This record gives sequence, structure tokens and C-alpha cells, in this order.
Amino acid sequence: MDCYIRCPSCAFCLSKYYEFFDNAKIAINNEEVFNENSPMAKYDIEKLILLPGGMPELERIFDAIGVKNVCCRMRLSTRMDYDRQFK
Repeated sequence: MDCYIRCPSCAFCLSKYYEFFDNAKIAINNEEVFNENSPMAKYDIEKLILLPGGMPELERIFDAIGVKNVCCRMRLSTRMDYDRQFK
């Protein structure tokens, strides 16, 4: 299988995980943060990230897809889609 996106630190193939990671992160945030029954629903969304425990842990997504290296986890969680951001 061709791998067109690799982690520059360890060369692990990241391309097959990007879409699943994004969709899983959105689902967890919708369920735990943006749900109207969530205790965080009353907070200002711009200040939510500053609250300890304000955002759900992504550890379970990384464990589910088998990404173990910290460098790969960082690249998956900080990726920016410029084609979607600047249209």
C-alpha cells in the first residue's frame, strides 16, 4: 500500500488514519462537550479549551487505531486542513 503522508520524525504512515481520527474526534466532542446535557455546555466555547478537563481525552482514539508514538499522536492532533480552512 502506498503511503503518501508519513510522520517526519519516525516515518510511520499517517495517511490512512487522518479521516478516521477527525471523524472520531468530532463524534467525541459532539457527545461529551457540545451535548446539551453536558456540564460544559454552559461555558463560552472560546474559553472552554482553557478549562482543566474541558476537552475530552483523545487517548482512546489513538489506542483504537494503534498509533503509539508521541510524535505521530502530536501530528494527528495538530493537523490543519488548509484547503478547508481558507476557501
